[in-house]
Amino acid sequence: MYKLVSFILLCISFNASANLILNGDFEDKQIKRKWQYLNADKVNGWQGERIEVWHGLFGLKPYSGKQHIELNSHKKDNEYAIYQTFNSQAGQSYDLSFAYAARTRKNEQFLVEVFSGQNLVMSQLINDHAYREWSVFTDNFVATDSQTTLKFTGITPKGSVGNLLDDIQVNALNITAPQGLANAVDAPATIGLLLLAGGLLVMRHKRAASTK
Repeated sequence: MYKLVSFILLCISFNASANLILNGDFEDKQIKRKWQYLNADKVNGWQGERIEVWHGLFGLKPYSGKQHIELNSHKKDNEYAIYQTFNSQAGQSYDLSFAYAARTRKNEQFLVEVFSGQNLVMSQLINDHAYREWSVFTDNFVATDSQTTLKFTGITPKGSVGNLLDDIQVNALNITAPQGLANAVDAPATIGLLLLAGGLLVMRHKRAASTK
């Protein structure tokens, strides 16, 4: 049974489309200093609060490329939030992933939400940051509208320090079995094993990643 499941995992076509998030690694505008905060409308693809872009500040390497951001970008008492809206298809499954790290040791937390039209289809509090080490969050959601919004909101700490983000991606998922696989085993077993294999592929919530 184990060998058969492994074979199916190898044979299944697990396809993801191009990233639907524009400038998800914050590389479009290369800053000339170690850090710089910009109005969101100056950062391609994003809206909301000011965005603080880092370029090697404190010697911390980005997870991807040469730059990443700090969500808590400038001093104020309210929460910090940035968001991006992208085209989607109702009923389509999507994979969301991003890298995150803590700037401090002060129990940093932020909220990630996905709104498809008026419907909240994903909400997750991220509170397990590693101090200046990148981790990767991965989960999936199903869109219910032709427009979907991904939003990040800083929760703690208050103030202009905390919650580093990089390599934000949303990809449409397409899981299909190759022709002829159904003939290898009887139909009920095939269906059950495909469901198991698919489940193993999508249950990738909060996988730690080593610093790049």
